[in-house]
Amino acid sequence: MHRGKIILAATVAFCLFVSAMIQILTISPGESEILNMRTEILKNQKTIREIEKFVAVNKNLSESINISAEKLDEARKFMPPSISSDIFLAEIYQIAKNEKVDIISVNVGEIEEIEDIENTKVVGQKISIQIESDYISLTNFVREISDGDRLAVLKSFSIEGNNNSGKILSCRAEFEIFAAE
Repeated sequence: MHRGKIILAATVAFCLFVSAMIQILTISPGESEILNMRTEILKNQKTIREIEKFVAVNKNLSESINISAEKLDEARKFMPPSISSDIFLAEIYQIAKNEKVDIISVNVGEIEEIEDIENTKVVGQKISIQIESDYISLTNFVREISDGDRLAVLKSFSIEGNNNSGKILSCRAEFEIFAAE
C-alpha cells in the first residue's frame, strides 16, 4: 500500500512535469511571439498617427514650402547680411562692462556654412568666452546676449567655483552667431 502511494505520487509528478514541459516548449514561445507582434503593431500604429498628424498639419507640400519661406524671412530679421563677429564681440564686451563681468578670454571660430535655403546661404560662427563673475551678473550677462537683437545660440555652458579671485564663479560659454548671406 505504501508502494502504491509512491507510484501514484511519482505518476502525478511525472504528469505535472510533462505538462510543464509542454507549456514551456509549445505555448510559451507562441506567447512570446504574440507579445513581439503586439509591440510591433503598437509601434506601427504610433508611426501611422505621426504620419496622419503631419498630413493634417501640412495639407499640401507647397503650402509647407511657403510656410518655410515665411519662417526664413522672419529669421532674416535676426540675422545680419554678414557674420560681423567684431560687432558681436563689441556687444559682448559692452554687456560684460554693464553687468560687471570679467572677460578672461575670447576665441573666435571659423565661419561655416550651415544651410542653403532658397538662394540664401546661412552661415554660423562659434565664439567661446571664459568669464568670471558672481551668479546674478553671470545670469544677466547670458540673458542679455540671448535676448539681444542678434540671433545667438548658447551651444555649451559650464560653471566652476573659483576661489582664486574675488569673483565667485568661473564660466566657459560657447555661442553661435548666424548670418544670412
